[in-house]
Amino acid sequence: MALLPTLPTRWPDGRVAGVRVPGDHSIALSWRGGALREATVAARRDDVLALDLPRGEFAVRDAAGTAVDATRVGGSDPGRMLVSFPASRGQTYTVSAL
Repeated sequence: MALLPTLPTRWPDGRVAGVRVPGDHSIALSWRGGALREATVAARRDDVLALDLPRGEFAVRDAAGTAVDATRVGGSDPGRMLVSFPASRGQTYTVSAL
């Protein structure tokens, strides 16, 4: 799932919560200065989550704050990257820009 692939310039800062995404997961996003700051995913089932993010440094942590082993690969767009990690049903994961 692509997170903030485009954002209107008149919305430089903001957040959205409770958005259902593929896999029936729920996501909340926040951005500042037109850049993704944080995404929180509530996993509704065991799955491998694949997030298409703006290229940059991001940390993935579970609800306890423990680092999650995530795989990062370049995408077809030089300004984006794919981050994937295993998710467990009922767990929450936060992807934060560093």
